[in-house]
Amino acid sequence: SLDPKHIEAHNNIAIEYAKIKNYKEALSYNQVAIIIDPANYKAYNNLGNIHYLNGNIAQAKRCYEKAIDINPGFAEAYNNLGLVLENLGDLINAQILFKEAKELKPDYKDAKVNLDRINKLLKSKKQGPAS
Repeated sequence: SLDPKHIEAHNNIAIEYAKIKNYKEALSYNQVAIIIDPANYKAYNNLGNIHYLNGNIAQAKRCYEKAIDINPGFAEAYNNLGLVLENLGDLINAQILFKEAKELKPDYKDAKVNLDRINKLLKSKKQGPAS
């Protein structure tokens, strides 16, 4: 079997390619990481991020769900899936996912920021337009 550090390297290279918006290379490195280790939930999360940044929301959603299936304690995937659902207009389920991410990792700033934002959005929707 291959050294797990090799998988991490593929993951890290994929992240760097995504940062410079070279999604094709990012995808290929990430897919290699998943082929080497199909249970690598971080690789699925990263793949979701690449799809999300590339505008492939449905594929991003599937990747985050897969990361959660593999590791139900991985807060980042809940947060990212929440962003996808918010993007799709499903604010209630996005709120649930942001809460879950924050419960799993109480010091997770992104989840707190997202939860605060979604709470404000839901509150403003509930109140309706001012009369």
